[in-house]
Amino acid sequence: MLSIAVQRDDQPQNGVRVSIRKNGQMICNDITTQNGMVTFKLLYGKYDCIVQDRAMMISTFHIIFDADHSRIILAL
Repeated sequence: MLSIAVQRDDQPQNGVRVSIRKNGQMICNDITTQNGMVTFKLLYGKYDCIVQDRAMMISTFHIIFDADHSRIILAL
């Protein structure tokens, strides 16, 4: 399980769309909870994480999910 926390100025971001892509293909997406978190069940590997905030601004992050990186904080 990969947990992603989305923050802006160290504050959790509620209602932000988070999508996961691998090799250009959309795998899954979800909306952050009140504490700015989303959780995905993924295989270990490299992914692109696309975050669309409430102002419709899109940010792309390259992430690595493995045993040492099961919780990732993304700062907008």
